[in-house]
Amino acid sequence: MTTSLRDLGRRLDDVVPPEVDLADVVRRGELRLRRRRAGVVAGAAAAVVLAVTGAAVVTRHDDHTAPPVVELPHRTDPNPAPALAPAQRRLVYADLYYGRPTTRVHVGSSTVDMPVPFQWLDATDDGAVVTTQSGRIFFTDGGSITEIGTLGFRTETYRSGGLVRAGHTGSLVTWFDSSDPKTPALVVYDTSELRVVARHPVPRCKNLCSTQVLVGGRVYWSDSWIAYGNTDLRGASVFDLSTGTDSPGDAETLAADVRATGRGVVVGRTADSGTAMLSTTFTADHGRLVGDQGRATYDLATGEALELRVPDDIVDGAGFDLVQWLDDNRFVLRGGALDGYVDNLFVCDNDRGTCRQAAPSVRVLPDGYGGEPRRIVNDRIVNM
Repeated sequence: MTTSLRDLGRRLDDVVPPEVDLADVVRRGELRLRRRRAGVVAGAAAAVVLAVTGAAVVTRHDDHTAPPVVELPHRTDPNPAPALAPAQRRLVYADLYYGRPTTRVHVGSSTVDMPVPFQWLDATDDGAVVTTQSGRIFFTDGGSITEIGTLGFRTETYRSGGLVRAGHTGSLVTWFDSSDPKTPALVVYDTSELRVVARHPVPRCKNLCSTQVLVGGRVYWSDSWIAYGNTDLRGASVFDLSTGTDSPGDAETLAADVRATGRGVVVGRTADSGTAMLSTTFTADHGRLVGDQGRATYDLATGEALELRVPDDIVDGAGFDLVQWLDDNRFVLRGGALDGYVDNLFVCDNDRGTCRQAAPSVRVLPDGYGGEPRRIVNDRIVNM
């Protein structure tokens, strides 16, 4: 027995304790706390906006003197409801071959075959929105399929990319409906409720207008309908869903709107002075991601510089585009030369500081198709 205990003691002495980077653990914990605080602040701000909007609507429709204010005794709920966590989106994408439309869309772990081929798609918190060459628009939650609207004309050119736009957070999607050329209208649709929440007539858009970007409840749109998927804010207007009115919009108002959502990146010298954006580009350099043109890039929610690692087999100089947000902490990058295929998808986790491949590379082309496959997540190139 004594010999066995002595041997056991020697074995324990030979065990090397695991190395723990306490500084990194503390830093990751602080990032999570900052993110939670930012989420609470953004939620409180949204509640205030809704309250003010509701009051404005009531006031607008009341022609009589407001009733006297009755002060109720203050009560504290001993069991308050827990704060709602930000919605987590599922990864949405499709694969095109040689520029041809497809019928198959991936929504998280589900694969859905749409009733007609499509060439453009976008994502909401609830699933995928796809646009067909005939102009018909469909939504799928990964199971059921619903036709939700139309552009009112055929879109047989790749230049039509980006005519249907979803926000980087929430359930809203927007487009222009030109079914009746005399009364074209900007449509805002809620995919969680499966209904149109706004139809805003814009008579001057008889020659076709296009939505440029949707941030929160504000839609940036312009008279130019061919944008190749870029965000073009020249001469842009902003439709505010809460007021039902238009106002001029530009890069500065867009940056302010992005900051108001609490989700995005900041590119510039500091998190406070830089420009808040929905998306940006990165380049791989010795296993880490470097911001666009070497500029510092920060997490909007925490104000911390992004420090992200990519898989070891990513070559230096490989480029990436930020194409989708899954929640306040995770986003999707498209690009990177991996196994000879450059259109891969990676999910990056800001807290963990890592990016992992999120969808298998496409290596074998289906029968009857030719050319290189192209993976689509949305039509954004700049600022989503």
